[in-house]
Amino acid sequence: MNRTSFSLEVFGESVSNRVYSLRGDNSEYITYLKKLLHSAIERELTECQKSAVNKFYFEGMSVTDIAREQRVNKSTVSRNLKRARQKLSLTMRYGLSPIYLDRD
Repeated sequence: MNRTSFSLEVFGESVSNRVYSLRGDNSEYITYLKKLLHSAIERELTECQKSAVNKFYFEGMSVTDIAREQRVNKSTVSRNLKRARQKLSLTMRYGLSPIYLDRD
């Protein structure tokens, strides 16, 4: 997995079939989702979670390297990443309400 690229996996479920494509071009929605994700990272995560997410996903550091740098256990970093993904998943789902298809 290329961690430096934007991924829809933070939504917890596959949204590829749930995103409207009005003109056959999803670039507007991808831009919207990126802005929403970055805003959610800044507003919803604790400082520890923000740091772990930025280092892991955007800087490409391993959990072991992050733990060594922050002088914490690897399980602490993993837990921060897991909780961050959970928070982002909920936050992003609420932000997607205008483009989410109705659930069956």
